[in-house]
Formats: sequence, structure tokens, C-alpha cells
Amino acid sequence: MSRRLGMLCLGGALFVLVPSSAQGQQAEPKDARALFAEASEAYEMGRFEEALGKYQDAYRQNKLPGFLFNMAQCHYNVGRFDKAAFLYQSYLETDPPADRREVAEAQLAAAQAARAEQQEKERLLLLAAQVDNARQERAVEDGAGDAAGRAVTPTPPVEPPAAEDDNAPAWVMWTAAGTAGAVAAATFVAASAVAAVVVWQGRQTPAPSAGTVDWRAAAAP
Repeated sequence: MSRRLGMLCLGGALFVLVPSSAQGQQAEPKDARALFAEASEAYEMGRFEEALGKYQDAYRQNKLPGFLFNMAQCHYNVGRFDKAAFLYQSYLETDPPADRREVAEAQLAAAQAARAEQQEKERLLLLAAQVDNARQERAVEDGAGDAAGRAVTPTPPVEPPAAEDDNAPAWVMWTAAGTAGAVAAATFVAASAVAAVVVWQGRQTPAPSAGTVDWRAAAAP
């Protein structure tokens, strides 16, 4: 009986150790240094989204200040200037050394300027779309009015052109001038908006030249 009990205890001990042994064979999670190395390699290859994800994973494991700067660089390179500016500012709040602070401040200013340009481009695109929609609606209304006039009013006989009347009522001339002015103003606004959009689309915000910080700089206080 005691021998049987001992075998059960031994069997129980082996059963408990099996999960521990199996767990030890599983792949261990990568540490922050390994993730940092992979992120830096992806960044150098221009795979900024991949680099960002790995920098974020590394930061979750070890909240080193340099990770904030590197994540900001990734956001900047894919055009998310608002998030880049936020992370540059977060990095500056960690009180980095003077030389790194100078670089981060320059990058923050570049991100803020790029975001302002981005917002202006969005505003001009919206303005151009609004002007184009208004022009199309006016063309539809004018076409419908002309069609209705042709259906109701008979075609008048052709008459010789009347001589110019220097005594024509002033309101007639002012009305014609006002109509022409409104059309010219609308055309000018539309052309200006479209021209501005073309200019903004042709401008490319230069990518930051600071690169990323290495592991030693990231880990430095």
C-alpha cells in the first residue's frame, strides 16, 4: 500500500514538472535591446511603420527616453507630424543632455512647421472643392433656366442691331458690370485655390536629418 502511494506521489511530481519543462522550451520574449536593434535596422531600410512598432514594444519593456525620440522620427517620416511633435516634446520633458536637446528642439520646430503646411494644404483643397461645387450647381441652374425659357418664350424675329445709346439708364450698366465682376471674382478665387493646391502638392517637407539615437544614447539618463 505504501509502495503504491509512493509511486503515485512520484507520478504526481513528474506530472507537475512536465509543464515547467515544456514552458522552458518555448521562445522567450525578446528583450528591449533586441527589439531596439531590429527597429533600428528597419528604420535604416525605410520601413518606418515596422520600426515604429518595434520601438513601441521596446519602450513598453524599458521606458528609455531615447525611444521617444526614435518613435517621433518614425511618425515624422510617414507624415504624422502632430504625433511626431507630441513625442519630441515628451522627449524634451525627460531633460536630455544639451546636445540632444538642441537636436530635439530643431526636430520639434520642423514637425510643427510641417503640420502647419499640411493644414494649409487641407484648407486649400477644401476651398477648391467648394468653389468647384458652387460652379457646377450654378451651371445646372443656368441650364435649367435656359431650357425653361426656350420652352415658354417663342423665338423673336431677328432685328437689326440697335445703335448704341449713350443715354442708357445707369442701372443697366451697373448691373452688367456687377454680373461680370461676380463671375470674374469667382473665377479668380477658383483659379487661385487650384494654383495654390498645385504649389502645395509640389512641395515636399524634407525628412529629418537627425536619424535615430543608438542604444547607448537611448539608455543614457
